[in-house]
Amino acid sequence: MLVTWIAEIADEDLLLDGTDHDAEARTNTWSLRDEPANHGELTIEQVVAAFYSTAEALGARVRELGFPGLATFRCPCGHAT
Repeated sequence: MLVTWIAEIADEDLLLDGTDHDAEARTNTWSLRDEPANHGELTIEQVVAAFYSTAEALGARVRELGFPGLATFRCPCGHAT
């Protein structure tokens, strides 16, 4: 279920407004966690792959919107892509 939730982020509302960073943060920030009972069902590689796929999809959306700046996607470990 966790990888599905990660993938769904790519279809959530996306706000690109350099004049209102607070609104961007509220709209573009998601928090996910899986239930402890599900721990061990996924490998680290599967979860990382889901985050990378979602980051690529978000990047494509940002480019389609014509946003000229950089878009940063941060995974829970703090790694930015």
